Amino acid sequence: MTHDTQHITGYSAGLLRIVLLWALILSALYISSLFGYLVFHTFAELFSIVIAFTIFTLSYNTRRYMKNNYLFFIGITYLFLAIVDTLHTLTYKGMNVIHTQGVGSATELWVAARYVESISFLAAPFFLFKEKINKILIFTIYSAVTLLIFVSIFIWHTFPACYVDGFGLTPFKKTSEYIICLILVASMWLLLKNKRFFDKDILRLLTASIAFTILTELCFTLYVGLYDFMNMLGHFSKVISYYFIYKAIIVTGINRPFDLMFRDLSVSKEEALKANKAKSDFMANMSHEIRTPMNTIIGMTELAMEMSALEKQKEYLSIVKGAANSLLSIINEILDIMKIESGRLELERIDFSVKSVLEAACDMFIVIAKKKGLSLNYSISSDVPDELNGDPTRLRQILINLTGNAIKYTTEGGVDVTLSISDDQSDDEYMNLLFSVKDTGIGIAADRKDAIFERFTQADSSTTRNYGGSGLGLTISRELVHLMNGRIWMESELGVGSAFFFTVKLKKSKTALHTADSKQHTLPLSKRRFKTLIADDIEENIILLQIRLQQYGHTVIVARNGLEAVECFKRETPDLILMDIQMPVMDGLEATRQIRQLQSSEDRRITIIALTAGVMAEEKAAYIAKGMDAVVDKPIDIEKLLSTIEASVPEGVGEVYTVPVRDTETDMQLPALDGIDMNKGISVWKDIKTYKKALIGFSDKYSNAAEKIILLIENDEIDAAYAIVHSLTGLTGILSLTDVYPLVRELSQLLKERNLSKAMGHTIRLKELLVKVTESINSIGEVDVVEDVEKSVELDIPVVKEIILRLLKSFEAYNPDVVEPALLQLQGAVSRRQIKWVKRYVEELDFVKAKEETIKLAKELRISLDTM
Repeated sequence: MTHDTQHITGYSAGLLRIVLLWALILSALYISSLFGYLVFHTFAELFSIVIAFTIFTLSYNTRRYMKNNYLFFIGITYLFLAIVDTLHTLTYKGMNVIHTQGVGSATELWVAARYVESISFLAAPFFLFKEKINKILIFTIYSAVTLLIFVSIFIWHTFPACYVDGFGLTPFKKTSEYIICLILVASMWLLLKNKRFFDKDILRLLTASIAFTILTELCFTLYVGLYDFMNMLGHFSKVISYYFIYKAIIVTGINRPFDLMFRDLSVSKEEALKANKAKSDFMANMSHEIRTPMNTIIGMTELAMEMSALEKQKEYLSIVKGAANSLLSIINEILDIMKIESGRLELERIDFSVKSVLEAACDMFIVIAKKKGLSLNYSISSDVPDELNGDPTRLRQILINLTGNAIKYTTEGGVDVTLSISDDQSDDEYMNLLFSVKDTGIGIAADRKDAIFERFTQADSSTTRNYGGSGLGLTISRELVHLMNGRIWMESELGVGSAFFFTVKLKKSKTALHTADSKQHTLPLSKRRFKTLIADDIEENIILLQIRLQQYGHTVIVARNGLEAVECFKRETPDLILMDIQMPVMDGLEATRQIRQLQSSEDRRITIIALTAGVMAEEKAAYIAKGMDAVVDKPIDIEKLLSTIEASVPEGVGEVYTVPVRDTETDMQLPALDGIDMNKGISVWKDIKTYKKALIGFSDKYSNAAEKIILLIENDEIDAAYAIVHSLTGLTGILSLTDVYPLVRELSQLLKERNLSKAMGHTIRLKELLVKVTESINSIGEVDVVEDVEKSVELDIPVVKEIILRLLKSFEAYNPDVVEPALLQLQGAVSRRQIKWVKRYVEELDFVKAKEETIKLAKELRISLDTM
């Protein structure tokens, strides 16, 4: 016989026993009624009294299984109900045990008992949330209430009359029964509201008990004589309601104590998880509030150190700064743990150089290692690809934790960090890397190895005192490694040293990094060209994108805010939109939303790529969720932008365009300027004159930007300050302002976090750097750029014709935004001699003569302009 069959058979047998028992009880009560109502009433009440006493006895002795105390409280109630019901039975007319005046006393005791019962059911749910119940206090209260009932009925005679001979039930009695019914309905609602605290079978029993109690009360509002049918039915219902409570106690305390314990355990676990999540959410959301005072201390200490002329004072301030940084590091570790626990820590997915991450992590400790007389070496296997896809920040955090610990716990010898391909199976999409950090430090005892990755744990209690630290670094590293689908382990010998190993699984990059040999400024041989709408409010960004995209054959349309972008989309129907996020009039997100709405009605989808500076991974994901197809960071890497465009724009859109292979570069002697990487700038702009013009424009427009930002911060206009800094972030990147760019990126994040004290410190530093950069830019005009002799250029007639046609149209419209980039393209396609006069007249803004020279150039090149 199977387990299920046995279970069904056992259930059927139990049900049969219950049916037979009730048949016996009801038969006995019916037979007793044949001998007179008094006999029936006595038997019915005795059944109820016995069950009530049993309920109390069972609930009291099984209370250790009743963590929520609902049934225990009800059990105490039924003890006192049994006492009142006993007195009710003995005072009933015809019993001749306790003599009272009239027959009303028994009815008054009944009503009083029902009030106690209903109010107790109403109060019982509130004991669900109490871990301990004050038994003495509850017994005292019930004893006092019971005594008060007896005194008010038998001595003071102040209890309202409930039954009058010849008249029947009084209005008070009937009204009380209805009030009691309402109280019982409310108690049932509270019970069902808290149903998660009960096993479903027990909940059904308790609900049935209250329901039959309500039926009992309704029956006792309808009878006239003490011996009529409704009175008898009410007593039947009362016995049944008591039985259901009794059954709930039996199931809870005897038959199924373990079920209840497991349910209580489940509820407790659920509440613990909720409490833990609430704690984690609270701590994760406290990042700004906790960091703000620490950042203020650090920022103001830095300012004080810069302003102080006393060496001793600087020494003291340096100690304060070091202590504050240590505390901030511990706070950051705690916040990381809280984010991990609450499931809010998400990994970034971007292409990055693994070698650069490892080198940067190790470089942080070179000075510290030298001070301690230690060697710090790192090696990278030659078969490790330079670029993979994952989270470089978190990978760097793991390496910093492990390398920092190795340096901390090593007093002589050194630390070796290695990176290689893991023996674990890699595939076409993913690669497994193996990192190791080995030291010759104090080592770890064998019995402590298992605990070393637990939070707040170190090798032994002395290490906290001797070396400091929160004991969270390895815990965080373990969790980060697991998030990267890897594992972490260690090998160690006490007094000899330790070796920590970890693997991570990173996605292979779709766009491998180019080697130095491949970066010869040659344009790709085959690309699609698109009608591209650029939506940006920063003029320098627009000019750069126009120049670079037109070099690759794209037709460019310009919009300077989101509203213009929407109108251009409706009017020009471009293939692609490069959308800045923060713009005046209408931002990029709202413009994207409106464009997507227009598309839904026109049944076509355009590719929209967001261009933005300094956003986090979750913000990028939000942009994608709001309708954008991809996100490209500023400053724009043209190769990454083109790669993103190719990957994002669907097949069949645009025209295949073959860019002529030629050397458009000239050998230049570039000046060395403080704060400006001229070589990098030229590699981006491709034309020194345009680059110089952009630098001068930046100097004219933003030389006083720091003063404006300071004033806005002081006036609490943080959004306006952030807008200026956001513009600076993208602009200083494309202009290759090496000192200003990283500073404004940090300043942008500080303003976003409302960390105003540290933001003010950064802005003061920005003011100094802008003065230095402005001086460098002003000196550009005094520097002669020597270019080599002209090289012969192989003409691509269709390309040159397209550029000339675009130039002529721009001359007619007096549109300098199109003239300049088109002229640069033309300069790359023909010799300088041929374009000399066109350039001169453009610089003089004489577009009429520039047009004439351009037509002459077309004739010289034998290009037909009949299509005009």
